[in-house]
Parts: sequence; C-alpha cells; structure tokens
Amino acid sequence: MKKLKTRKTSFERHAETDVRTEQAPQISRAFKTRLFILLIAVMLLSALRGLVFSIETDVRLGSPSKSVVNEFDPQIAWLASYPNSGTSFTLEMVAGATKTAFATNYGTEYRYMIPVYPGHPEGPFLSKEANLPIPFGRYILTKTHCGGFCVFCPPDQYAYGYNIGWTAESGISFLKDCASGITGTGTAVKPVDYVPERVSRVIHLIRNPFHNAVSNFHHERNRDENFEHWRKNYPDNYDGMKIFCEEQNNVFFDEEKEFFEGSFFFQNSEQSTETVLKPAFNSTFTNGKSWSEIVAKVPCRGIFFRYVQWHNLFHLALDYAPHKPRVLTVHYENYQTSTFQDTAKSVLEFLELKPVPGREDGEVNWLEFHLLTDYDLYFTTEEKEYICAFLGTLASPRVWGEIQHYFDKINPTP
Repeated sequence: MKKLKTRKTSFERHAETDVRTEQAPQISRAFKTRLFILLIAVMLLSALRGLVFSIETDVRLGSPSKSVVNEFDPQIAWLASYPNSGTSFTLEMVAGATKTAFATNYGTEYRYMIPVYPGHPEGPFLSKEANLPIPFGRYILTKTHCGGFCVFCPPDQYAYGYNIGWTAESGISFLKDCASGITGTGTAVKPVDYVPERVSRVIHLIRNPFHNAVSNFHHERNRDENFEHWRKNYPDNYDGMKIFCEEQNNVFFDEEKEFFEGSFFFQNSEQSTETVLKPAFNSTFTNGKSWSEIVAKVPCRGIFFRYVQWHNLFHLALDYAPHKPRVLTVHYENYQTSTFQDTAKSVLEFLELKPVPGREDGEVNWLEFHLLTDYDLYFTTEEKEYICAFLGTLASPRVWGEIQHYFDKINPTP
C-alpha cells in the first residue's frame, strides 16, 4: 500500500530547515509563542470583521439608530416622482429645515459629481448643498424619476411592455430604472446604476395630474434655448397650453394611433370577433364613449399616459422588489399653508431628521410654498372629463385611490 503524501506546514518545513542547517540561528521558544499568538489575534480580528459585514448585509444597512460602521451610510431614501411633481421643493425644504445635504441619481445636474459613498462612482451623488453636513446614521433624501418620462417621443420609447402590456417584467425594469442615473461631462456622459437593495425607504410624491401637465408645459417653455421662441408663440395661459398639447398629439399621431388601438390595450373577445379592452383596464370609466374617441379628445395624451403609467409601475416595481422598503406617500398640494406643518414634519420624521433653527429669530427656516390655483384654467371642463375617463381607465386601483380626489368635482367614481 502506497503511503499517502501529506503537505507539510510552514512550521514543519521551517523546523526541518533549522535541523538541516546548523549555521542558521536558533529561534527561541518564546519568540515562536509570541508569533503564534499574533497569528491567532489576526485571524480573530478578520473573523470579527466578516461577522460585522454579514450582519450589516443581512439587515440591509441596519437601523440608523445603531452605531454600526457601514460603507453605505447614510442610507438611501428615494424621493420617487414623475417629473415636475414638486421634487425640487421637497428636496430644498428638507435641506433648509434640517441643514443637511440631499442627493440625486443624476450627477450631471451639478458641477461637482461627488458620490455619496466614496469608492462608488455609480452614485447617488451629493447635491449642490454638498457643503451641508451629510446625515450620517440617518437617511439621505435622493432624487429619482425612474423611467418612461421622455417628452416629444413616440410610444415605443416611453411605453413599458410596448405591444404587450404592463407585466411583472415591466415592474422589474422600472425598478432598475429607479436605481439608474448619469454621470460625466460633455461627450463623456455615461449611464450608471446601483442595486435597488441599497434603498431603505421611499417617499412617493404625487401631484395633481392637471397641474403636472401644466408644469411640463412650463418646463419646456422656460428652457433657456427655447425661451424667446416659446414666449412669443406659446402664451402662458389656456391658449398656449392648447398649442402645446396639439403639437404633442400631432407630432406622433400615427404612432400613437397604432399604439392606443393595438395589443397593449386590446384582446380578442371570447363572445365575438371584436376586440375588447383588457381586464387590466377599467372600462366603466368610459361612460359609454368609445376608447378611440377618448384617446382622440384627450389633450397632451402622451403626457397623461406617461403620468399614469409612472405611478402604476411604481407600485408594481415595489411589489417585485427583492426587499420591501418603507414607503411614505406625499401629495404635493398638502404643502399648502393649512397642512404644511403636518406634511413637512411627516417627511422629516420619516427620514429621522430633525428641524433646526435657521432664522435670526431662532425659528426653523421652512421653505415658502406657493400653490398656483390658476392652473385649473388651462383645461376646459370637457377636456377634464375626457382626461378623467382616460386616466380612470388606465389607473390601477391603488393609483386611482391616490388620485381620485383630483376628479371629485369633474366626474364621480363609477
């Protein structure tokens, strides 16, 4: 029987060398003992470090009240919103009241693209208020618009599940978009992303859909490169909004007609040879009108579709998220005077941040809010009724529950 060879340890080889080489200096037993103790100490420290890292990973960044050293501190709290829903006001309100920095997925928004976490160039990135203290041990409010919000683009660029419909894959894709951003300058701009599991909390910001559409109009109108042209040709009133929406509807008329009458919305009927709206859509909101009529009469239909799709997919994304972050829903209109304090304080409590004195009189420097009520004049009553039918048909039950009150004076719930 062959004798199995065994691998000798470094200590055995070292001992043999000492025996074979009489000229080599002898190592004292005390030195070996100290060396052995040192090695054991190093191994114990390494194991302890691995245990701490494992604990941090298991609890997904842990609780901000625990003094655990973590490379992902502060924890991310998304401010998730469809564009022009009050994102800037919310970010600046939190920064002004707490004197802490906020963050964004879009590093190109600021001159200095400083990652919140050193060594993680994928973001998120500190805001222009980077000189403010970072809220270590708490949550840093982080701007994300997720996806599907392009302007002046065809349906195949903004509809998730194009020609199929919203599915689980749509929700998963949307979730990844929420954790995506951009960085770089000039021709070096590039997309970046991080894992959604880094996000511990989410603020879901919702705005009146009519006001959101008007704000989209203002955003395009006020772009520096377009300002003179838009000020001359698009007055800031109902007439200007109408021109804007007509252009929105006409520029991709053929593509949208095919999309809104296609397989995204319709399926074959089991009772006849006709096609019917898919069960995912609530046809009771059509009130006897045909879907094609509603689509044709909705001003800025692409904007309103993207709005309702965004909120539908936000919920779907969280349903399929590998972890379940806590969510706070905030309606932008609740920043008005009568409900401002309750709304603002609920946001700060959710982020575990405290307001601090910031004015000369020792009071908190709350950002002043102005709700522009004249936005209601940018659409006629008839247009609002068609928009209500359009959004009511497309909105999921959860989303309709969140936006229904915006339509109470227009069209009661079926």
